[in-house]
Amino acid sequence: MKSLKQKLGARIQEIRKSKNLTQEVLAEKIDMDKPNLSNIECGKRFMTAETLEKLANALEVEEKELFDLMNRGDVYTAYPVESVYGVIQVKSVLTKKEIKNALDNIASYKKLNKHFINNSSDFVIIDNSKSKRGFGILFAYDSDLDWIDIVNEIKVYAENNPDRKCWCIFIFNFSN
Repeated sequence: MKSLKQKLGARIQEIRKSKNLTQEVLAEKIDMDKPNLSNIECGKRFMTAETLEKLANALEVEEKELFDLMNRGDVYTAYPVESVYGVIQVKSVLTKKEIKNALDNIASYKKLNKHFINNSSDFVIIDNSKSKRGFGILFAYDSDLDWIDIVNEIKVYAENNPDRKCWCIFIFNFSN
């Protein structure tokens, strides 16, 4: 397992390369020699807070982005929304207004013509069949609404928007 120094160094290297900067250019921008920068990127050397600030400024990112170790380019691939098969709407607190907004967003997504990308080649498959419309999930952490109120809001939405299908599964966690 990689150490924090190695993860941080790899993240700095990733950002540097995404900005098309060489180690020489970045080292010059932060007033450091190339071998020291190389040691930081390889995880052999940790840096001071001052160096961290200089790196963030030179790379034109906020300091926190250097520690954003979960959004690594080699961990996932970002595709346009037309290329994904489903969307999730996450709400902190579910209200009547949030239910409508979430269902509108999901319906908008489902109207898109999907462009499914085949990773084994360079072509895109465009498929407008209803079976390829994808799915939408509405997830909420909390709500002051009773479960029947949520069901009724979805029912009203479906009645007011007959062209938008609302297939629903409910999972509740009641803790009193």
